Amino acid sequence: CNRVEKAVKGEERDTIDYAKFVLEHGAQLSFHAEATATAKFTVYSLTQNKNGKYKLKKLQTLKLKDKDKDGVFTADSPKLLQLQASGAYYVSMQYTDKRKDVTEAYYSVTLNGGDKGCVFYPLGDNSDDWGDLKSMGWAGAVDDLDVLNGSVLAADNTIIQDEWIGFGDKVDYKRFTLESAAELDFTVDAPDGPLKLSVCKLKEITKKGVMTYSLVTVKAVMLKVNQGSMQMNDLRLEAGDYCVKVESSNVKKSTGYDVQVTGNVFYTDGDNGWNDVLLDGKVLHDNVKHFFDNKLAGTGSIHFDKAGNDMTSSEAAEFSYNKKHYDNFVGFGDEIDFARISLSSAADVTFSITATGDATLEIIQLTRKGETYTKKILQTTKLKVGDKEEQTVAAKKAVHFECTDGIEYCISVKATNTKKTTVDPRVYYNVSYIMDSTEPACALDMPKAAAPPDGLNSPVDAGSPLQDDLLAGTANPLESFADTSAGLLLTEDKSVHPETSLLA
Repeated sequence: CNRVEKAVKGEERDTIDYAKFVLEHGAQLSFHAEATATAKFTVYSLTQNKNGKYKLKKLQTLKLKDKDKDGVFTADSPKLLQLQASGAYYVSMQYTDKRKDVTEAYYSVTLNGGDKGCVFYPLGDNSDDWGDLKSMGWAGAVDDLDVLNGSVLAADNTIIQDEWIGFGDKVDYKRFTLESAAELDFTVDAPDGPLKLSVCKLKEITKKGVMTYSLVTVKAVMLKVNQGSMQMNDLRLEAGDYCVKVESSNVKKSTGYDVQVTGNVFYTDGDNGWNDVLLDGKVLHDNVKHFFDNKLAGTGSIHFDKAGNDMTSSEAAEFSYNKKHYDNFVGFGDEIDFARISLSSAADVTFSITATGDATLEIIQLTRKGETYTKKILQTTKLKVGDKEEQTVAAKKAVHFECTDGIEYCISVKATNTKKTTVDPRVYYNVSYIMDSTEPACALDMPKAAAPPDGLNSPVDAGSPLQDDLLAGTANPLESFADTSAGLLLTEDKSVHPETSLLA
């Protein structure tokens, strides 16, 4: 039994009592209060404003009255108090009797039972409600499903099991990580329903130096009451972090649920973007130094991807698709590859591309001025594969490459049809070339002539018999030089054609 009493002028009395109670789960509560005098019973939640100040928010107030005129003052909740969130709440009993001959009240408070009494929802779990999403991002109150890949899903494709949403637990967030781009099919089973299943990604927002977060829905489906199950198919996701969001669309109809990934394809041949960007504005991207440097000579193949998709690897990648060999890959999550081209002389070069899907081949000229670059597309070759297993297309004409200081060259291949879910977004490809040199070597790269030995003005003295034979065309100059002391001048110089290259 508790007691409150009237305040007397000039003297402090105990006119109000406060108490705290904690809910482990959401609940609908009905209170019964009794007292020996007029009093007021109130239920509160504690709120905090943006300045950090706390305030009690009134949720329900009961005024105790002597309805039967028997000296017992009572009050009952007129309706169930809906407390959706677990956690701490507060109650108070305040003395309000204004009779002069009554100065105190003894009281008690109980919870009503029965059909119209309290209802508790012990299956609810608010640890994954992510109420701190905006300020904490992934570090907040979100459950973690860890990495999803082919091996994990082959062992068990049920990623969420025996979960529940409804009153007091309106939403669950489960984070998952993809190490490569993927196409996933989700199935949600909920015998009672209804619910909404969404796959979302986190968006970062920086304003006035403060980082905040929000969710962007990639795709969502609604499950109706008693529908049983619902599919979310053909969901293409790039590598990164995502969350499965399951929320109740009617908290009066709580439901258990499971979520499975019933179909999956992981695009593990992607290169994680290390050769996807050529320029940052007008400056070379830092990764350009890792690009494959293809040194053109005669005929050959162009390499873009490296073994293990490792930017520091020196070995070219090898892919097998439909029992055929390919050197490179682009596709969803890795839509473009860049590589470098080096030449030792000006040349005309014709390129061809063979691919398993639609792709565009581009030849790029970079003109350097100081630390900045301007970009020019020299040639674009488009390949449409259609319903065929693969197609080959050759450029209609050769590209002319100069060998000029300040001019550098790159090549790119881009997958051009990765959005349609009816089309395989993986493109395996080979690029080949045929080179027709137009000059023996770059003039600016030619070596300087060696100085003759002391006492020898030229390899062949003017007026000598050898000179006469050379002029007459009857002498072999190499054989003649071999018989002279100047033969040392004919040693091979292997630096005649130094190659021009990006970042050289």
